[in-house]
Amino acid sequence: MTPRASIVLPLTAVIAALPAEVMAAPSTPRFSIPASRLSSALTVLARQAGIDVLFADTLVGDRVAPALRGKMTVDAALVSLLDGSGLTFRRTSDGAIVIAAMPAAAPPPKADEAIPEILVIGRRAQNGDIRRTQGDIQPYQVFTNREIEDSHAGSIDSFSRTRLPANAQIISPAQNLRRGQGSTRSEINLRGLGANQTLLLVDGRRMPDVPAIDLINQQPDVNGIPINLIDRIEVLTASAGGIYGIGATSGALNVVLRHDYEGGEVAMTTGITTRGDAFEERLFGRFGISANGGRSGLMVAVGQSRADALRFGDRNYFRRARERALANSPAEFLGEFPIGNSVNIFSRTPLVFNADRGGAALGSTRTTLPLGLDDDPARRDALLLANAGMTQLDPGGGGAKATITSQPETRAIFLDARHDFGGGFIAFGNFLDTRNTGRTVAGVQSNPFTSSLSASDPRNPFQQEIFVTEPSDFTVNSVNRIEVRRYTLGLIAPLPGGWRANIEYSGGGAKSRFEQNAGTETLLGPRRNRFDDGTLRVAGPVATLPGGPLTLSFLGEARRIVTEASELAQTFDTFSFSSDYPRLEQRVLSLYGEARAPLLGARGFLSELEFQLAVRQDWTRTILPGSKTLFGTELPPFITFSGTPAYTVGTRFSPLPGLLVRASIGTGSLPPTANQIGRFTAVGEDYRGDPRRGGRTIGSEGAVTFLDGGNPDLLPERARSFLFGVVVTPAGDHGPRLSIDYTRINKRNEIQSFPFFDVDTLIAEEAKYPRRVIRGPLTAADRALGFTGGPIQTLDFSLLNLGRTRIDAVDVTLDYPFELPRLGGFTAYLKATWEPHYRQQLVDGSPFIERVGSSDGPLELRGNAGVDWSSGPWSAGINAQFYSSYMITNAYVETINNPLLLSFNGMERIPAQVYVDLSGRYRVRDGSAIVPRGTEVRVGIINLFDHRPPTIADLYSSGASYYGDPRQRRVEATLAVPFGK
Repeated sequence: MTPRASIVLPLTAVIAALPAEVMAAPSTPRFSIPASRLSSALTVLARQAGIDVLFADTLVGDRVAPALRGKMTVDAALVSLLDGSGLTFRRTSDGAIVIAAMPAAAPPPKADEAIPEILVIGRRAQNGDIRRTQGDIQPYQVFTNREIEDSHAGSIDSFSRTRLPANAQIISPAQNLRRGQGSTRSEINLRGLGANQTLLLVDGRRMPDVPAIDLINQQPDVNGIPINLIDRIEVLTASAGGIYGIGATSGALNVVLRHDYEGGEVAMTTGITTRGDAFEERLFGRFGISANGGRSGLMVAVGQSRADALRFGDRNYFRRARERALANSPAEFLGEFPIGNSVNIFSRTPLVFNADRGGAALGSTRTTLPLGLDDDPARRDALLLANAGMTQLDPGGGGAKATITSQPETRAIFLDARHDFGGGFIAFGNFLDTRNTGRTVAGVQSNPFTSSLSASDPRNPFQQEIFVTEPSDFTVNSVNRIEVRRYTLGLIAPLPGGWRANIEYSGGGAKSRFEQNAGTETLLGPRRNRFDDGTLRVAGPVATLPGGPLTLSFLGEARRIVTEASELAQTFDTFSFSSDYPRLEQRVLSLYGEARAPLLGARGFLSELEFQLAVRQDWTRTILPGSKTLFGTELPPFITFSGTPAYTVGTRFSPLPGLLVRASIGTGSLPPTANQIGRFTAVGEDYRGDPRRGGRTIGSEGAVTFLDGGNPDLLPERARSFLFGVVVTPAGDHGPRLSIDYTRINKRNEIQSFPFFDVDTLIAEEAKYPRRVIRGPLTAADRALGFTGGPIQTLDFSLLNLGRTRIDAVDVTLDYPFELPRLGGFTAYLKATWEPHYRQQLVDGSPFIERVGSSDGPLELRGNAGVDWSSGPWSAGINAQFYSSYMITNAYVETINNPLLLSFNGMERIPAQVYVDLSGRYRVRDGSAIVPRGTEVRVGIINLFDHRPPTIADLYSSGASYYGDPRQRRVEATLAVPFGK
C-alpha cells in the first residue's frame, strides 16, 4: 500500500462507517449552566451554543440567573435566563444576539456595533477593529468560516486567488519560477497596485513583515495560519489610511481568528489529484476550557500541513508550450537549442551523412536520438534518418524533476487566554507562531551556449557542424523558510459613561532563511525582523441621536520595526565570499479617531442617515546606514522622517424601504521603503562634453558626484479613493441582497526610476529636472566665454516621485436565498469585480498607459458564482470561477520579451478561463458513543471538469496560465470531530 493510500483509505473507511443514527433529524443544543450572575450565565450560554451574545455590563448589572440544564432551543434558554430580569434579546444581521432592556418604543441601542470588537461585552473575538459588515458605509466584503471551508483552499492566499475578485495578484510566489526563490508565502494584491500597498491584519493588528534580500520587507505571510482557525475575513478594497494607517493605499484585509474557550475539535484533511499525484494533507486540533463560571478561558490550537510537489514531468504544459513556439517561430525557438528527454541534434544547414555512412541527405536541419542506445552505428544512422525534422520536446533529466509550484509545508500553534476579574476588567493574552517552508527544484531546459561538433570531428556522422543537447541531471534546489511570531498582552477596563478602554502590547518578529544548492551554495542567513507595538484604545457613546447613540473610538499607537544585520554567503568549489546587509529601523507613532453618528431614525427620504468620520496621523522615522553594499562609500546614515495625515469620511441612508445608498472618500499613504532610500554615490568625471560650457569635458573643472539608487528626499506615495454604491434588500436582512459599488482610486507621488539612464539625455532635459543637475556658480568670466551654466557638480539619477495611477472598478455582490418544498434551502450568489481602467503615468507629462488586460496588469473581469443547498444535516454547493481574457504581452510595448512572446504564441490574447468546484458536507446532529454530535464530513472536487489552464509559450515559465491550478482536478475530504462540549 502506498503512503498516500495508507492515509486516504482509513479516512474513507471512517466516513463509510458512520452509524445509521447520523441520518436522524436535527436536535436542539444541550445546555448545562449553573446558577450564577446573569453576565456569567450568558457567557456560558454563548459558548455552549456556539454563538455571540452581546450585552453591556451597566445593563445586566448584578442580576442573577437560575440554573439551566437540558436540551432546548437557544431562544427557549434565553427566555428562561432572562425571565423576570426586565431584559429581552434581539438578533443582529450577522447572527449575534444582543441583550437589551424591555422595549419601550425605541429600538435597542446599537453602540456595540460601532466600537472596536474587543471592547464589546460578550464578544469572544479579540479583534482590535470595529466589526465590519457588508452593509457598512464602506463596501466591506466579509467571508465566513463556512465559505472558507467550502472553498477547500489550503491557505489564505489560495482562497483569496479564487474567491476574492478584487485580488489582482497575477502570480503567487509559489508559482514564480524566476523570482519566487521557492517561497510559499502569501501575497495579496488588491486592485493591482502591488502587494506592498495592501495591508494585512490578524485580529485587527499588524503582523511583522517578511524580511528579504536587498533591504526589502515583504507583505506579512499569513499562509501559515490554519484555515480551521479562521472565524472570518474582512476585506476593504479602497484606500483606508484614515482607519488603518500607512500601507493601506489599495485597501486592507483583516483575518479574524476563532477564540473558543469551550470544548475542541480535531480535523484531518487529505487530498489528491485524479491522476494520483500532488497528495496533500492538513491536520488541525483545537481545545478550549473555561473555569470560574466562564470567567476564565484558555484555548490551544495547532495545525500542520504538507503537500507533494508537482513536477514538469507530471504534466505536459511545458511540452505543449514548446510545440506552440516551434510551430509559430521555429527559427527563434530552435536557436535556444532545447533540451528534451533524448539526444537532440541541430545544424544551421540541412544535414547530410558523411560519405562513409552513405551520404544520405536528411532534408532537415534537425533530428533526434532516444537515450540509452547501444553502439550499433547502423541502428543509430537509421534512427537519425527516420527522425529527421523532429525534436524531442519533453523535459528530461533535471528538467523533468523541476517543480511547477513550490512544495509547501506549514506548522502553527496558537495560544489564547482570557480572564474576567469582574466589574468590567478583563485581562487577555495570545501567542501565534507559524512556520512556512517552501521547496523548489529548477532544471536546465535549454542551452544556448552548447558546444558544437565540427564537420571534421570523428564523433560527428554528418558533413555539417552540429549542435548536440541531451538531458542533464543538474538541478538547483532551493529551500525558503519563513517563521512568524506575534504575542499580545492586554487589559480591558471600564470607564465612566459607558466607555471602555483597552491597553495592550504586541511583540514578535519574522525570520526568513533562503538556501540554494546548485553545486555552489547560497545562504541568506537568516534575515530577521523584530517588532514592538504598544496600543491604547478607548471607545464609547457620547450622546443619543434620533438614529441611535453617537459613538467615538480613539487609538494611540507606537510601533518599532527593526531588521537585523545579516550576511549573504556564497560558497563555490574553490572559494567563497559574502555580502553584508545592514541593520534597518523604522519607528511609527499614530493617533486615530473614528466617529459614527446615526443622525436620523426611520423617517423620510433620509431614513437611517448615518455619518462616519475617521482621521489618522502617522509619523514615520526610518534609519538606514549610509552604505548598503560591501564596496560602497562610507556615508552618514540616511534618516528620513514623514508625517502623513489620512481620513475616511462617509455616509449612508435609506431613501426607500429595502434600498441603502452609501458614499465615502478615503485617503492613504505609503512611505518610502529602505531600499528606496539608500543611495549609491560615486565621485569622478565623464568623457562627454557639457553643451552649456562650450563642450568642456564633464569633471574636467572639478570632480562630479554621481548619485544613483534610492533617494532620502522621497515623499510618501499618496492615494485617494471615492466610493459610491447601493444595496438592495427588498425583503429585509434575510432575503435577497444586491450590492453594486463603484470605486475610483487616484494615486500620486508614485516612486519611479529616473526616466533617463545616460548623462547626455539628463543634461538635455536639465530644464525639466533642474534639481537633478547641480551646477556651481556662473561667473562673469563664464559669461564672457558665452557659457550659460556653471560647472556641473552633481548628476542625480536616483529615484523620484514621478508616477500617477488612476483605477476605476465596480464590485457586484448578489445573494439570493430561496426554499423549495421538500428540497430544502438554496442560496444563489455572485461576487464579481469589473475593473475597466488601470491607467498609469510613469513620468509627468507622458501619456497614461492602460494596464487592464495585459499580462502584468489586473484582469478586466474576475469573479465567482454558485449555488449552495442545505437540508437538515446535509449541504452542498457548486462554485464557478471566471477569469477574463488577457493580453499575452506586457502593458509597456518596449518590454524586451514582448516581441518574442507574440512570435512564439502566434496570438495576442489568452482566452477566458472558467473552473468549477463542487463541495458537500454532512453534520451529525444526534451523536452516539462512536460519532459525537457535531461531527462533520466535508468533501470537495476542485476543478470538477478537469479544465486545463491555457497554454502560454513562455519558455521561462511552466507553460500554463498562472490563473489556473496546474494540478487540475483534485479530490479532497475532511473529517472534523468535536469533543468536550
